[in-house]
Amino acid sequence: MSGKKLGRIIIELIPYLFFLIAFLLILTVVISLKNKQTPTLLGYGAAVVVSPSMEDTIMTGDLIFYHEVDPGSLVVGDIITFWQPLTENPVTITHRIIAITETGSGRLFTTQGDNNSSSLDWEVGFSEDAVIGKYVNKSTFMGKVYVWFVSAGVGAIYIVVIIVFLLIALMEVKNIFRELTKAKMEKIEAERAKLVAAEVERLHAEQDSLKPKE
Repeated sequence: MSGKKLGRIIIELIPYLFFLIAFLLILTVVISLKNKQTPTLLGYGAAVVVSPSMEDTIMTGDLIFYHEVDPGSLVVGDIITFWQPLTENPVTITHRIIAITETGSGRLFTTQGDNNSSSLDWEVGFSEDAVIGKYVNKSTFMGKVYVWFVSAGVGAIYIVVIIVFLLIALMEVKNIFRELTKAKMEKIEAERAKLVAAEVERLHAEQDSLKPKE
């Protein structure tokens, strides 16, 4: 099989690859939500803030975005999302690190909400195993959208996630076909230009042959 033919086959398979990636991302989110876990895509996750403990840095109702990190890279002052320790049904908490203790078995973190006067009992010296990720950004608008869909039912969230990733896949496929069409047209134009140049050269040669010889 020639390299040119192999390249064409690979290009033709790219749209299907995007659909496969979209499907796997959707499956990851759905499974995480069903298992009451925090879904992450490409290392990023999101959560809605339900208390004013981090105001005015993060407001109640904001949708925050965090990224999975090595707990060893965290420093005092970082805002992290972690599982609330010492509870039977832990929930995710997003607070700022105010102290880190190094131990032989790992790091222990102490956090505090920016709007709290002190750390709560369960957030003093908890294990790095509870850390989910480091806060990177927030969106008030997306938080409102998320809350609206939650009120509509979890099923609505699944539908939206599926639609979003399918739209992304479709846009990528559309871009790929546009580029393929553009490349094909450029190839046709190049071949046409080559034919025109050859015809012009032939006509010039024919004209030269018809000129009377001195």
